[in-house]
Amino acid sequence: RQQAAEQGRWHAPRDGYELEVASIFEQVLGVGRVGVEDNFFELGGHSILALRVMARVHKQMGSELELSALMREPTVGGLARLIREQERGRGRVGRLVAIQPAGGREPFYIVHPIGGQVMCYVGLARHLGPEQPVYGLEAGGLEAAAGLQESIEGMAREYVEEVRKVHKGGAYVVGGWSMGGVIAYEMARQMRREGDEVEAVVLIDTLSPAVMSKLGGYEEEDGFLMALYARSQMRARGEAGAGVRPEQFKGMSEREQLEYLKREGVVPEEVSEEYAGRFMEGYRRRQRAIREYQGGGYEGRVVLVRGKRVEGEGDWLAEEYRRMGVDVGARALGWDEEVSGDVE
Repeated sequence: RQQAAEQGRWHAPRDGYELEVASIFEQVLGVGRVGVEDNFFELGGHSILALRVMARVHKQMGSELELSALMREPTVGGLARLIREQERGRGRVGRLVAIQPAGGREPFYIVHPIGGQVMCYVGLARHLGPEQPVYGLEAGGLEAAAGLQESIEGMAREYVEEVRKVHKGGAYVVGGWSMGGVIAYEMARQMRREGDEVEAVVLIDTLSPAVMSKLGGYEEEDGFLMALYARSQMRARGEAGAGVRPEQFKGMSEREQLEYLKREGVVPEEVSEEYAGRFMEGYRRRQRAIREYQGGGYEGRVVLVRGKRVEGEGDWLAEEYRRMGVDVGARALGWDEEVSGDVE
């Protein structure tokens, strides 16, 4: 880890915004003096710490920038500028996040999972190599936690318009993990109908719409959604994620649920009840959208990437899928019935 100070170019914060952001970096990262040009990720930051930073920014500075603001502007000065511009009414950004903009290959446009954010793709972009541009499509910040669109078709339409603004020609490659794959699939359907060339749709552990329709109305069960969120967060940290189950949240208020997740270390202490509530509202609406999506045929190339997994005892989500008649071990996860061509 190298700070700008060690490279002889440390610059002190120039106004209250930069001073506040620098202080937040220092507290969350546990480092000494942070300057205007210091980079959050170069100082040791990662996705969990990013959530802590943005929760503090929200609480202390009143900003509702999305989590990916740190990917757009990872320095103290850059993040402070976004906060300043948002306060002045000029901080609205599009859905597209340049995770890795450099490289000479055709860009890969990858859609957020149910959480609505794209920081989960940073590691994937790194492993794809420096020649592969990767752009994420996110659902938006806390001020639009539920999204303006409440259907897969609506989200896909909005995201298609976003990628067309930056695409410089050639065939499109779109994809996504989990729910993101379903949105990418619908994007590809709309693009092909409108004359665009789509090289491939890349689905990462994504259940087909027909399979998803078998699952119940979980968006109305806060316990299920809270446990689903906890599971995803724990797995992102390399933990099994089976220890927090839906039934543990029964009878709890939203505040009690949040406090429980904080005690379990799933949610940082800095996350407020308002922040968590609006984030979970996005979960709820996107869960409803994916369950109601009917899908439709597709003749283009579909690549399904299956993660190597061990379904250990006590994996409540796998148990729930099996109870609802979903074969999580099926080779194509239902896509062979959706796509007219071969599913790779």
